[in-house]
Amino acid sequence: MYNQTSQIASTLTADAGNIARQSNVWSYDVDLVNLLDISQVLIAIICAFYFSWSRFCQTAKTPQRSTGAKRVPSDSPKQLLRNHVKDSAETRRITQVPVFGATFVSKDFESQVQELLSQVTPTPESEVVVKSLAQHAQNVIREIFPNGEVVAFASSNIVRGTAFGVAVPDVDLVASICPEEMVRQMQLQRPGQFVDKLCARKLQKSAVRTCTDLLTTKGGLKFRRTFFRGEEPKVTLLVPPNLGFSVQSIPLDFSVNSVLPLHSAALITECGQRELRAKALIIFVRRWVKDRGICQASMGHMPPYAWTLLCIYFCQVGIPGARLLPAVKDFKVAADLANKELPSSGARSSNENVSPTNQMQVGELFQRFVIFTRDIDWSKEAASTRIGQRAP
Repeated sequence: MYNQTSQIASTLTADAGNIARQSNVWSYDVDLVNLLDISQVLIAIICAFYFSWSRFCQTAKTPQRSTGAKRVPSDSPKQLLRNHVKDSAETRRITQVPVFGATFVSKDFESQVQELLSQVTPTPESEVVVKSLAQHAQNVIREIFPNGEVVAFASSNIVRGTAFGVAVPDVDLVASICPEEMVRQMQLQRPGQFVDKLCARKLQKSAVRTCTDLLTTKGGLKFRRTFFRGEEPKVTLLVPPNLGFSVQSIPLDFSVNSVLPLHSAALITECGQRELRAKALIIFVRRWVKDRGICQASMGHMPPYAWTLLCIYFCQVGIPGARLLPAVKDFKVAADLANKELPSSGARSSNENVSPTNQMQVGELFQRFVIFTRDIDWSKEAASTRIGQRAP
């Protein structure tokens, strides 16, 4: 009996041990399964987050689909031009020397005109300054062009500053250089090229650039702008006060072998010798169009030389029953210049029709000049100062 009881107890103990071992294994298996499930969930979440982030980055880098209109870069020349035009339309640039209303001591219009003429007419002091500028430029240019000569012309009193002075200078600096020297200098600058095929205009532009480099680097002048699209290429320079020519900066136009400044100076001088009021009218009109900003050739306006011719034409045909000036072909100095290009016409001299006894003052002449230019039909008539007569 005792042996049976012991055998049963040992059997139960062994079964209990087996059950306990089985329960430990089962709990271990349950913990491992739970751990695997949690790790898979975490990996799935990380992969989903990484996939979403990669799609977001790819969408940000991929450009949008074109709708047909070509997108212009913000820094392209076309876009910059559009922005410049837009800004110019919204805000106007203020000039460095704005136009102020002139103040006069006189009360009536005619006295004010005479007062302004006394201020803008070239003085002996301005002539001395102009000659000094020409000599200074000639000394600098002769370092490369030994036989070069420089002359200067002033159409106004350069000592007094004016508005639009840099846009339309009152001083013309002209260098006379023989073509052989220009060709030789270009051969030195461009060795191995065929200089013989270059036209005279290209030689002129090359000489202007060479002289401009000399005047700015060794002469002390400052560069402002170029104007090579006109009939005669030229550059605008500025003479600073530190050179000692004037207490303020002097703008000027520099050109090589140009004839327009010479023709303009010859015409104004001849008009002054024949009729002082004609010369005064030319000076007054040139100052008026300059202050009004209507003589800038780069903007499509008539240049000062064209306004000079228009004033001469008015003095020839614009006053009924009187002629302040004859035809240009009868001028002494201007005829010598014109005969080199234009043949003398067979018309009789117009000196006999000149009426210098007319008592109109410059102020009244200016008023009539404005009315004359307003009423004339330029689509049917052309101004010819050489003939000095209106077309029938």
